[in-house]
Amino acid sequence: MIGAIFIGSSKKGAFSEINLSFLKSLACYVAIGIRNAEMFNNIYSQKQEIEALYEEAAASNEELNSYIKELDKTKEELNEKNIELLRLFDDIQYGYLQTVMCLANSIEAKDPYTRGHCQRVMEISCELARALKLSEEEIKDLRYAAILHDIGK
Repeated sequence: MIGAIFIGSSKKGAFSEINLSFLKSLACYVAIGIRNAEMFNNIYSQKQEIEALYEEAAASNEELNSYIKELDKTKEELNEKNIELLRLFDDIQYGYLQTVMCLANSIEAKDPYTRGHCQRVMEISCELARALKLSEEEIKDLRYAAILHDIGK
């Protein structure tokens, strides 16, 4: 039961069947109106909850996008630092090779007969290593060993 309508009269039999039928119909329409109002209020309340959740999700999404931008920036900075480190590592490797070559050249300088021998041994050793399909790391180690093989004589 949604509600009640009270209609009174001091006269007995004041309401005919048509009046009572009309009042019953009116009561049904009022009940439907009340139900519709309740459903509207429920729907409106749910709409407000959904809008609040949407706003919360949008704020979270914006925050996540901000974090993603920060991570992308950090990733880019790390990539730049990594490239710089690789370049510096290559420079160090080159400097190390040049130091080893200078050491080998100083040893070869005392004997004109063997001048260039270490360089030739290094080149031939590297060609053989490539033919044997050795890794670049193994070829690099072989290069140093070939250059330094006469040190200590």
